[in-house]
Parts: sequence; structure tokens; C-alpha cells
Amino acid sequence: DSRQVFNMQYLFMNVGVVLGTLTVGFLFDNGAKLVFGTATAMYVIFSVLVILTFNVPGMTKQAARSAAKAARSTFKPPFLIYILLGLTFSLYLGYILWETVIATHMTALGLTTQDYSMLWTINGIVIIIGQVILNRFLADVSFKLTVLGGTTLFAISFIFLMFARTYTDFLVAFLILTVGELLASPQIPAWIDAIGNPNAKGQEQGYVTMMISFGRALGPFYGGVMIDHGSYKLLFFSIFGLLMGFSILSWLVDNRLKMAHKKARSSQ
Repeated sequence: DSRQVFNMQYLFMNVGVVLGTLTVGFLFDNGAKLVFGTATAMYVIFSVLVILTFNVPGMTKQAARSAAKAARSTFKPPFLIYILLGLTFSLYLGYILWETVIATHMTALGLTTQDYSMLWTINGIVIIIGQVILNRFLADVSFKLTVLGGTTLFAISFIFLMFARTYTDFLVAFLILTVGELLASPQIPAWIDAIGNPNAKGQEQGYVTMMISFGRALGPFYGGVMIDHGSYKLLFFSIFGLLMGFSILSWLVDNRLKMAHKKARSSQ
């Protein structure tokens, strides 16, 4: 089940982030060499695991056949996939702001670096626990409901940020964003996998990764420009508008596709 695959990938990615940030604090007290040496050892262990366990019988031939079919195919991705890629870009454009300009915003309001760091610890814990719980309940829920519901929560968190002044305000906003992230982030690639071309799954997931990287790259620049020439409130509201715009567009396009499929079936 592709949904299960992407959920597990998302879960263990965040487990790594939480354990890594906890571990590096202890390792760094003994010098930077130990930090980098440990990271190198982890990559060596992973490489050994790849060599020993990633040799799936028949996978090479299957991949070659899929690549050949994809090369001959004139298939064009459904328009909904492009909308979901835009949604992915918007999510990570907003998410990277928490790692950049919001840290400055919080310290400017008199909050400490420790306060900011604690938010990420809480974020990781909530994601790990929440993902384990949600995996049991989301199997029968549609991609549209989970992705667009999560994106809406994600967008609402930026409305809270517009009026955040105390640590509690930022904590509430970040918890809302975290729940939205839990619902939307792992489900978007699963949704694209479900509606995409079976012979171009790798290429489509490559587009997802590209949009994530593009959002992370552009986010700090966009945030800086908006703050220099506008305000934090304007920045947060623009992210809210961008997310809700892609959510509404995704809803409309998906409904239109379903109506088209129903008409096609009834005509047969």
C-alpha cells in the first residue's frame, strides 16, 4: 500500500530529526569531530544495509521495463498533479519560515532561543506519536479529505501567527501547523502516486522532491523581501492565501475529474 509506504517514510524521517537533534547536543560537548565522525559512521552503516538488503530479485528488470514503457509513452500527467505540486511548494514555502524568519521574530518579541528550540522538540514528539495513531484511522479516509483538511489547518496556523505575542501563542500556532503537517505532508505523494502514470511513478515523485526543495530554497528569500517591504502580518497572510488558493483549486479540479469519470461510465 503506497499510503503506508509514504506514512512510514515520513514517520522515520521525523524520528531521525528528533533523535539527531537530541544526540548532537551531547556529542558536541566532546568536540565537533565526534559529531561528524558519528554522522559518517551512520552513512557507512546505511551503505552496508543497502548493499545487503536492497537486492530485490527481479527489481532491476522490472525497473528497466518500466523505464522503456515510460520513454515510449505519450502520457501527460493529470492537471490535478500540477495543482498538488503547487500545493507541495506552498506548504514547504511556509514551513521553512519557521526555521528562518520566525526564529528572529520570536527573539525580537523577547522570547529566548531555548523557547524556540523547545518548539521543535515538541513538534517532533507530536509527529511521531500522532503518526502512529493516525496510521490506524486514515487508511479508509480519502486523500482529498486528509490533504486538504491538513492544508487548511496548516494555513490557519499562519492566521494565529499574525497575532502571536507570547510563547503560548506561538506554541498553539505550531501545534496547529504540526497537526496539519501530519495530515497533509505524507499524503500528497501518496495521492500523486495513486492518480499518476504507473510507468512514471519515479519521475512524478521526483517532481514532488523538486517542489519541496524549491519551496525550502525560495522561502527565506520570500520571507525577507516581504518583511523588508511589508510586515510579518503581511507575510503570514500571504502564505495563508497561497495555501487556501491551492486547496480550493485542488478541491474543484478533483470534483471535476470525478464528474467526468461518472459521465464516462454512464455513457458506457
